[in-house]
Amino acid sequence: MHRPRRQMLLSLVALCCNPVRILVISFILFVSCFLASPDIKAGTEYYASSALSETEEKVEDGFREKDGMHFVVKFDGGENAEAGHLISILLEEAYIAVGGDIGYYPEDAIGAVLYSMEQFRDVTRSPDWVGAVYDGRIKVPTGGITRKTIALEKVLFHEYTHAVVHRLSGGRAPVWLNEGIAQYEEGKRQVSYMDIIRAVLRSGQGISLRKLEGSFMGMDSNSAAAAYALSLSATEYIIGEFGMSGVRRILESLGDGMSLDEAISYALYLSYDDLRRVWLLSLRMN
Repeated sequence: MHRPRRQMLLSLVALCCNPVRILVISFILFVSCFLASPDIKAGTEYYASSALSETEEKVEDGFREKDGMHFVVKFDGGENAEAGHLISILLEEAYIAVGGDIGYYPEDAIGAVLYSMEQFRDVTRSPDWVGAVYDGRIKVPTGGITRKTIALEKVLFHEYTHAVVHRLSGGRAPVWLNEGIAQYEEGKRQVSYMDIIRAVLRSGQGISLRKLEGSFMGMDSNSAAAAYALSLSATEYIIGEFGMSGVRRILESLGDGMSLDEAISYALYLSYDDLRRVWLLSLRMN
């Protein structure tokens, strides 16, 4: 972004005392900066390596394991045994529910690790706004979990969905689709984020899904919120128009080695650019 334009927008933020206006302008500023940046290539931020890092090995030394039907849950000692048992149950619920939606049930056991918040930050090196990750294993900061909560259930459904997407796509799903499916499966819908989406649309900048193919990890919380909202919206549009089967066809096509353009064209019978065009048209009609 050109310096004068950025300074002008920052001045507007400083002058506006209305919190809603500040939020809207902040997202417009994000979109202007984000869309002016070079394309980020599709990556595998969730699937870094199957091997444990030196930090993981050190932190998890002495952890106990609980083997379930479809998950192996690791946790630190007796005080987290209750949390380990609870999370094992919730992950089995996610296995059934997400599998029913997407039509896929992994046969291999999936790893999950419970950390303290400090351990979680040390191991994942994730930004503060990240509440859990999937990088080949589901990693969750426990924070004294003793009972089932809606928030905990959403986190586990979200992260388990990443495991499913990884297996179907061979780790090749673009982040916008990966995060869109995960948010959808945890129960989020775009109607709850229309203020953010409208702010992005009002920015007047072109919105490109291609710029949301790569990692969100380097974003600040406002930028990430906009990226997640757009990802959910685009994914929800695909599900609404083509069904969850359309989403699965895209993932399987990626897993078969197709490019993203080829996978969308094969699965949805329209081009990647046309998908973006009709999705944005649907948003402007709302």
